Amino acid sequence: MTTQSRHASITHHIRRLENRLKALYQVERRFAWYRLIAFLSGALLTWAAASYFGALAGWFALGLSAGVFFTVVAFHRRLDKWIDKLKIWQELKINQSARLMLDWDNLPQPAVIPEHERCTLDVDLDLFAHVVRVDAVIAPATSFAPTDAASSAARPSSSR
Repeated sequence: MTTQSRHASITHHIRRLENRLKALYQVERRFAWYRLIAFLSGALLTWAAASYFGALAGWFALGLSAGVFFTVVAFHRRLDKWIDKLKIWQELKINQSARLMLDWDNLPQPAVIPEHERCTLDVDLDLFAHVVRVDAVIAPATSFAPTDAASSAARPSSSR
C-alpha cells in the first residue's frame, strides 16, 4: 500500500468518524430531553397514582418511573462513552495522518509525564525525612586525602 493510498484511506475514515459523531451528538441532545420527560412524567404519574389510588399505588408508580428514568440515564451514559471513544479514535486517526504526511504543525506535543508522587506509606516509613542523593554520598577519591598537617604527621613516612 503506498503512502498516498494509505493517506486517502485514513482521511476517508476521519470523514466517516466526523459524520458518525455529528449523528451521535444529535441523538445525545435528544437524550437530554428524554431524561427530562422521563423525570417529569414519572413525578406526575406518581402524584396522580398516590392521589387517586392510594399510597401503595403511588409507591408502585414511583418505583416504575424511577426504573424508566434510570434506564434512560444508563442509555445516555452509554451513548456518552461511545462518543468519547469515537472522539479518541478520531484524534488518533488525525495524528496518524499527520505523521504519515509529515505535517509537523498538526502533530501533537509530546506527552508530559508527571513527577512521581510519594505514596503515603513511603512518607511514613521515611526515617531520614529526605531523599538521599547518591552523588552527594559518594565522594571522589581525592577528598579522602588528608589536607592538614596533623593528619599527615599521623601517617607513617616512607623515608625509612
